[in-house]
Amino acid sequence: MKRTKICLFIICITLFGCESIEQRITNARIRDNLKTQKYNFEEYCVATNLFDVFPRNLSSKQYAYFSSPPSVTEDCKRHKQWGIVTLKSLEKIDKEQNYNSDHILYEADYYSAKNCIIYLGNSAQLIDTVKRYNVFEKGLLPIPCFEMNYIFADSLSNRMEVNVDDDQYVVDTYYVPSDLQVHVVDARAGNFWKNDCNEYRPESLKEWKHGYSKGFATSEKENIIVYWTMIW
Repeated sequence: MKRTKICLFIICITLFGCESIEQRITNARIRDNLKTQKYNFEEYCVATNLFDVFPRNLSSKQYAYFSSPPSVTEDCKRHKQWGIVTLKSLEKIDKEQNYNSDHILYEADYYSAKNCIIYLGNSAQLIDTVKRYNVFEKGLLPIPCFEMNYIFADSLSNRMEVNVDDDQYVVDTYYVPSDLQVHVVDARAGNFWKNDCNEYRPESLKEWKHGYSKGFATSEKENIIVYWTMIW
């Protein structure tokens, strides 16, 4: 019996490899999390197909996952009317495998002087790069704030404590690849919440005070793809 177990273990390693087995388990959890967040978003939002930007079948590649789902009560006493899900894939970059260029609405360098970067966290008004956030100009489409996204938690840039309305927060910012390119495949302005709690939105967002955006970002330097969907 003991010899049989050893043989099975050797066969398992030969076919899949220990690392591959671990990745399969991790990817299975990520698939479950994506299904859960899809349900959460659909519970609070009327927008559909927000999650079709993500790969249908996760390969054996390594992935990192982050989500901050919306949470709204009927009386709006405890609510957060914005949500984001990001999935980072460490694999060879091939944009054409993700979306045909005809389906990409907007492309830009993430560090471009002009970008409509959405960030609605409590500490937004206190961080150095706030001038880059929540400003809409004609010809732009909204993209996520990657400096404040835990998807890049392996590259901590700065940590500070801030006070907002007598509450103290720890704010982390992360290094984002210098060559990061964003590709928006769908975005619409409008209020897509089933129950509108009239949360504050900066006037600088203009018609994009509410809306959704989904797409992917690529870095050839780091050899990664980051998929996103967000609603606010």
